[in-house]
Amino acid sequence: YASGDYREVSTETILLLVASIIYFVMPFDVIPDILVGLGFADDAALLAWTLRSVSDDLKRFEEWEKHEYEVVEGEIVDE
Repeated sequence: YASGDYREVSTETILLLVASIIYFVMPFDVIPDILVGLGFADDAALLAWTLRSVSDDLKRFEEWEKHEYEVVEGEIVDE
């Protein structure tokens, strides 16, 4: 995305990823990380939810990347 080659990522997905990363690295959580076991449960749940939420965009990117790789390798795919 940063290089400008692929721009089909929704604004919602980018905002969700940024917000999730910020929450993950912030020292303040809903459940403090000092509570071993439970403390990281909210981080793990957030990570799982975020990945499920952006899975459609990830699949579209993987298909685009696969197609781009095939074109570069000289194996132009019929569409």
